[in-house]
Amino acid sequence: HFKNATGLISGDNDRLIIFPLKFNNGEGWCQTRIAFDYGEKTAPLKISGHVEEINASVLHQDLFNRQGLVTGHLKGDFYLEGNPDNDHFWQTARGGIHIQINDGTLRKFNGLAKVFSLLNVSQIFAGKLPDMDSEGMPFTLLESSVQFGNGKAATKDFKMTSEAMNLSLVGAHDLADDTLDFILGVMPLRTVDKIITSIPIAGWVLAGENKALITAHFKIEGASANPQVTAIPIDSVSDTVFGVFKRTLGLPGKL
Repeated sequence: HFKNATGLISGDNDRLIIFPLKFNNGEGWCQTRIAFDYGEKTAPLKISGHVEEINASVLHQDLFNRQGLVTGHLKGDFYLEGNPDNDHFWQTARGGIHIQINDGTLRKFNGLAKVFSLLNVSQIFAGKLPDMDSEGMPFTLLESSVQFGNGKAATKDFKMTSEAMNLSLVGAHDLADDTLDFILGVMPLRTVDKIITSIPIAGWVLAGENKALITAHFKIEGASANPQVTAIPIDSVSDTVFGVFKRTLGLPGKL
């Protein structure tokens, strides 16, 4: 949905182009280029541009007709191409987006709720985990690049930083059957980190020089509405994925 759109429309019998096109959405804006090639069968629609201060939840609602998992002001860049026939654009889409959201909230997410239940030992230290049903989990930064192709949306660098915990995600969402296949790296007990690392001996033993108390790894797979979540040992994580977690979570090279 948009308002205050201004742009230039041009074209001929082969192609329609709208560029430049700028419009507002809520408090934010988007500047984009849209091209539709009538002779192209696989990906006639091509869209690229930049968004700034768009409400992430509203954007998700507009694009996918379902409530978004994340609130907060989003900025990002994107290039996507696909076939919009029969509302199958996302299943045929190719391209990528990069997003950054500051000071937002992560809403109820069944997979993460199950991770929380497996991490319930943290309640001993922190009192309680974030109430995902009513308040969600506030975060300071969410950043990710997402690649689209072969009917999937994949990421290798998803990172979320919050007071409660830091998260890193590697894997893909199958857009055709709405299933997930992710490995989640979690650095929980962020509040406890600050307490433990202030105790010289305990801080050195438990936290190390990087002041990271503990990390845990989970496999999230199956239908997105009710995915299966299992804790996995670190030695089952591939070197490539572990390298991502080291970089995004700031893990030490030797554990």
